[in-house]
Amino acid sequence: MEKFNDVGVQLSLFDADSQNSQRKVHSSKGASPERLQKRAREKALLLKRFATGDRTHLITKVAHILHRYPAARNSDITLQLRYWETYHPERFNAHSMFDPEKLYTFEKLTSLARARAKIQNEFGLFQATADIQRHRKNKEEFERGAQVSIKPDIPTISISCDESGKSGKGKYLVVGSIWIFDRGREDEVRDYFAKWKTRKGVAPEDEFHFTEMRKHQLDLYKDFFQEVVRLSDMMSFKAIVIDKTQLERSRHLDDVVSELHYQLVLSGLQQEIEDHRVALPRYVDFYKDADHGVDVLTLTKIEQELQLHFKVNHDDQLKLNLFDAVESHWSIFVQIADLFTGCLNRVLNEQNGSNHKDEFARFVLPLLGVDLGNILSTSNEMTKIMVLAK
Repeated sequence: MEKFNDVGVQLSLFDADSQNSQRKVHSSKGASPERLQKRAREKALLLKRFATGDRTHLITKVAHILHRYPAARNSDITLQLRYWETYHPERFNAHSMFDPEKLYTFEKLTSLARARAKIQNEFGLFQATADIQRHRKNKEEFERGAQVSIKPDIPTISISCDESGKSGKGKYLVVGSIWIFDRGREDEVRDYFAKWKTRKGVAPEDEFHFTEMRKHQLDLYKDFFQEVVRLSDMMSFKAIVIDKTQLERSRHLDDVVSELHYQLVLSGLQQEIEDHRVALPRYVDFYKDADHGVDVLTLTKIEQELQLHFKVNHDDQLKLNLFDAVESHWSIFVQIADLFTGCLNRVLNEQNGSNHKDEFARFVLPLLGVDLGNILSTSNEMTKIMVLAK
């Protein structure tokens, strides 16, 4: 397994030439195939650790700060202050006096800047604004740091999706999702469930997955989803459904699923904006359950269409911050989306079932305000189900 080196041990992960990289190619110009493969493995490992909330390595800690505080992407000074505030709150507070001697025990600016450069220039994540990128090429970062550090942080909406209904004879195809409207709350919920699983005797790598739920796990799954609802003050659930019998036979279901993901994000955001629950500007993080049957071009198409729509229709007031297909065992939120989507698929496509999965579905959906007798008309503050016409 690839390993990142922690603070103070700067080996191949933080290459000295990373600051000279171009954003679009992410330092790929002139790189050997072996180097590009190594870089791809490192990026995948970073995204895995990021999705699981791993904060044990310097680079994942820096990625967390860049994600949560966009101003830190533009200023290494802001990055350093936010890093110290977040990871050393007992020793550092930017708004009060502190012992200068403690500075010797903190991570150095050069280490944080090298990690930031690796993340931005080689992995293409959490990019600085275009003007800052130009100025960094001219080594003017520090002169501009004080100016950009006072800009307010832009809130982020995090969307985790999963789909169900592609296989089998069911009538409906479903894409379901969980939306989180606060970065801090997202971290809190992730950390809470890591501890909750330990208390329940569930191994960290074990996941909640609707299709893999066994009868003896029913009570555990019910307890889990009750906790999800209890912690849902900054969450909402959204799904989009299409009747497969209305589709042209020539349409491939993978293409339909991709369109459903795109429409789910657009319709969901429009609803939130029109209902004045979301004010712009906003960043959007998008995660979907990795489907090894879906090629990279399909995912790239969804990403590019979202970026274009945001730019054209919202004048860059909405920006796609992260777009990734992740293995569900890495992300508790993809697992929640899986359970929500699986429950919808169950009650829509297997209405006369009577086993433990049917019982779970009929337990979960009313918790979310879903009327089992009128599922497709669900629209409340917690849950919205949309039906896509042919």
